[in-house]
Amino acid sequence: MANRGLLHPSHIPEFAAWTETHGYQREAVKGEHEALRLRPRSGGAPLLYYRRDVVPDHLTCQEPGLRLVRAWLADRRACAAPGGSDV
Repeated sequence: MANRGLLHPSHIPEFAAWTETHGYQREAVKGEHEALRLRPRSGGAPLLYYRRDVVPDHLTCQEPGLRLVRAWLADRRACAAPGGSDV
């Protein structure tokens, strides 16, 4: 099932940079609704993140992409917590 509420378009550069350190490479988007396309360096299907016309505030992604967003959010929160890493 798709999720439409975790990744804001303004966080794409930060999220894409984080994914590059976790085994993904950014690819050129295809079509006007794709906001981000990531492919695992080990091969496999790309993870796609879409813009929606109706609610443009957040991106939509399927379950594999959702797991990656949740991992990024957890890492981001851990770094922002008192005593967390600033890297």
